[in-house]
Amino acid sequence: MPDEPQSGSARQAPAAHGWRGWLRRNRRRLIVIALVVAFFYLLGYFTHPVAIPGMCKIYG
Repeated sequence: MPDEPQSGSARQAPAAHGWRGWLRRNRRRLIVIALVVAFFYLLGYFTHPVAIPGMCKIYG
């Protein structure tokens, strides 16, 4: 049958399995998330704390 994978020919690369493969597939997304986290961390670190009623406290 042409729909059935043949033994040995349909094997994937070892990096496609496990957590290393997941990291390779999602590397760009993880870098963007890390940059956003670093931006808000630095924003909170270098700004003066403001306590205004009703203000959303994103950083502090």
